[in-house]
Amino acid sequence: MKSQLRGSTRSYPIVGMHFRHQHGVPAKALVARLQMGTRLTVQAEPTNQFDPNAIMVLLRGDDIPEDCLEDLAFEAEPYGFTLDDCRQDTMHIGYIPKELAAILRERGVVPDEGEIEAEFAFGPRGRPLVCLEE
Repeated sequence: MKSQLRGSTRSYPIVGMHFRHQHGVPAKALVARLQMGTRLTVQAEPTNQFDPNAIMVLLRGDDIPEDCLEDLAFEAEPYGFTLDDCRQDTMHIGYIPKELAAILRERGVVPDEGEIEAEFAFGPRGRPLVCLEE
C-alpha cells in the first residue's frame, strides 16, 4: 500500500489497545489484521479525565482493509453485531503514549480540534505504530 502522507513522518507507538472494544471486536485483534499504510486519524481528547493531552488513534470503518473484514465479522457476530456495524463506525483503537502526546500537543502537531491524517505501520519488533506528518 502506497503512503498517502506527503511530508516527513515520524512514528509513535499505539498503546491501550487491551482496553478498547467496539462492536465486540477487541482493538488488539483489529490492529493485528491491519496492513502497513492503512489510513488512520489522530485526534486530541482534551476532555480525557486521566490526561488532558491525550491523543486518540482512530480507524474509520470504511478504511478497514477488505481482506480482514470476514475475520472481524466472525469476531463481532457473537456480540450481536454485523459487518455493516463495523463498517459504518469510527473505531477508537488506542492512544499515543502520554509522554509523547504531551510533546505533540505542545508543539502543535495535533491541535485541540479536528482530526489529523495518519497511517498504520509495524515497528521493527512488530509493535503497532501510528505515523504522522510533521
